[in-house]
Amino acid sequence: MRKPLDDSGSVEELHLYDEGLGPTSIALPSDVDWVSLTPSEVSAYGELRILLGDLDFAISVLMRLLDDWRSNDITTDIRDVARDDHRARWNAALLAYARTFLS
Repeated sequence: MRKPLDDSGSVEELHLYDEGLGPTSIALPSDVDWVSLTPSEVSAYGELRILLGDLDFAISVLMRLLDDWRSNDITTDIRDVARDDHRARWNAALLAYARTFLS
């Protein structure tokens, strides 16, 4: 029985498991390419993943706002609660997008 992959092993142990040389077999995807990274590269990669998440969020929110605009669901009446929702979503998307250029 194969042990599921977890984060408890070192990179060297995972290499051995991938090659079938470790004490216990471990299930790894067959298309995994091992890459050794320096700590600064790991940090840069982490920051890029966060920025990608921000951009994905901004695009998602803006696409929903665009759909609302196309269906005439966006109102300019300051007494309408939906206007506040649209404005909050716009501000959240704008901040997420801008954050990618500030770091």
